[in-house]
This record gives sequence, C-alpha cells and structure tokens, in this order.
Amino acid sequence: MMKFQSTNKKIASVVTAALLLLSFCAFISCFDETRSTSSSSHYASLNDIQVHYILKGKGDKTLLFIHGWSCDTTFWKAQIDFFKKDYRVIAINLPGHGKSSKPEIPYTFDLFADAVREVIDDAGIDKVFLVGHSMGYPVARHFIRKYPQRVSGLCIVDGAYFRVPSEPDKFAEWKKQIDGYVQSLKSDNRKEFLNQFLASLFVEESPSELKAEIKAKMFSAPEHVANSAMEEMVRPENWKEYPLNVPTLAVYAVSPDLPSDNEEYLRSLFPQMEYHQWDKVGHFVMMEQPERFNKLLSEYLSKQLVSPPLLSSYPCVAVLAWTTGIFMVNVVPLPTSLET
Repeated sequence: MMKFQSTNKKIASVVTAALLLLSFCAFISCFDETRSTSSSSHYASLNDIQVHYILKGKGDKTLLFIHGWSCDTTFWKAQIDFFKKDYRVIAINLPGHGKSSKPEIPYTFDLFADAVREVIDDAGIDKVFLVGHSMGYPVARHFIRKYPQRVSGLCIVDGAYFRVPSEPDKFAEWKKQIDGYVQSLKSDNRKEFLNQFLASLFVEESPSELKAEIKAKMFSAPEHVANSAMEEMVRPENWKEYPLNVPTLAVYAVSPDLPSDNEEYLRSLFPQMEYHQWDKVGHFVMMEQPERFNKLLSEYLSKQLVSPPLLSSYPCVAVLAWTTGIFMVNVVPLPTSLET
C-alpha cells in the first residue's frame, strides 16, 4: 500500500510538472504573439536622444532596415509589409530623422551605430541581419566593425561610399571637390543644389509620383541634421578600407557615377558577397522595384538564415511516456500542419 501511494504521488508530481510545462509553452507562444500584434511604434533611449523604431512580425530571425541620408522608415514600407510574415522586422529612424529626437549635435556614424545597438537591445534581440540603403550602408558597416557579434549578415542597397585617394595631389583635389559639395548644402543656393542632386538619383523609368514623394520627404529633413550627416559622410577617416567577413548581398543600380570595378572593389571588402547590378532603376531600388527586390532578398535569406526552429517559435505539448516504471516528460513542438 505504501509503495502504491508513493507511486501515485510520483505520478501526481509528474503530471503537475507536465501541466506547468504546458502552461509555460502556451505563455511563450502567447508572448510572441502579443509582441508582434501590439503597437509597432517604439522608442529606445541613447543618452538624451529618443530613437524611434518600428517593430513588426515574429520569428527567431530579425531583419533591421537602415534608411539613407535625409530619409526615414517610410522608405522601407514595402519591405516591412512583405518580410513581417516570416521574420521579426525592425526599421529604425536614425537620430535626427523621422520621429527620433533632433538635437543640435554632430550626427556621426558612431552615434548612428550606437543608436542601432540601443534599438536591438530595447527590442531584446541578440543578432540582426542588416539592410542598409545609401548612407545606411556605411552606418551598417560601422556597426559591424564596432559590434560584430550582433550581426548575422548584410544587404547593401545601392550603398553610398567614397574611395579616398592616397596620393597627396589627388587627395587634395578630391578634398576640394567634396568640401565644395558640403558647402553647397549650407549656401543660399541649397534648394537648387538639392534639386540637382535628387534629380541625379532617378532614371527615366522612375515613377513620377514616387519621385515627388521622395523629394518632398528629403526636403523636409532638418538642415542641421542633413548638413552634419553629410559632413560625416565625406570625412576621410570613415573610409579606411578593411574586410568584413559577413554574408553579404549587394544590389546596385546602373548609373553614370557607378565605378566600372564596383563589384571587384566591394568583393575586396566583403569576401562573402553575392553581387547584383540592375539597369533601368534609380537609386531607391527597393521603392522603384519592390517585388523584384523583396524576392531577391527573400531568396538570399532563405539560403543564409536557415536554422532548426526554436521551441519558442511553435506551440508545444508535453508528452508523458511510461519508461522503466516511471513517467518521463518530453516537450514536442507541434508540426506546422497541426497548428491552428
């Protein structure tokens, strides 16, 4: 009788443990669902700066989209809507842009990289796959150099960069040209200069409505932010060449300004690179041809980010099995076909 009562107590304890485990699994699943369906607008704090970001979707892999100079998260709308079905998606408003704080401070790549770090920390994420457009590319590059353990890969979307001449004479000529470029932003002819600059980012096939939308948004960027960020863009120290050994997808638009050896040069910096070059599309590749871009990135991610599903990604059940006279508890993820 005592042995029978002892066995019953053991069974009751195991059943209780199994029920607790089942409740915990349900909690994890519900937590993920709540996180993905709650408000998508969030703020992370970097010193006294409020860094705004959008968080949508769910899954164990995270994509983080970084916009370009004088842009914001809305430039990634087509990507957010597409990728949120299979990934956790973050789009950041870099400091000084969109809904983020816009103090009168230097807007450096170091500041932008730290803002990205604060955002992923705030979202409770360990690693992200970075997608950077235009100035977003050097921001991503700086982040990878500073926080390599937080990155699973990179997508360069018509990334802006400078090759700084090493010869003194050529460097002096380059510096004079670049300084003139920055001064034009601060001059009385700023509007005319910006009109010319933005016109160079489009091609004949670029949709007129999209061009007007982009132009309006970029003109609305605060001058002190745009000027400071451009000064940072052309700072020679930011363009020291060093390889980054991360899986990399690069998509560039054919343009008169694109170097003929662009692919070769980028391969020297990103040995694990898959390179694509598209004709008849402007600088805003992901906005002009969203379906084509999303398909390319999706296929690349499916090759690079494949991993076994985590327990927290699926509903789960506790299975009780009688083995050698005692109950064993196993946690089994439900197959996709059984999910409701």
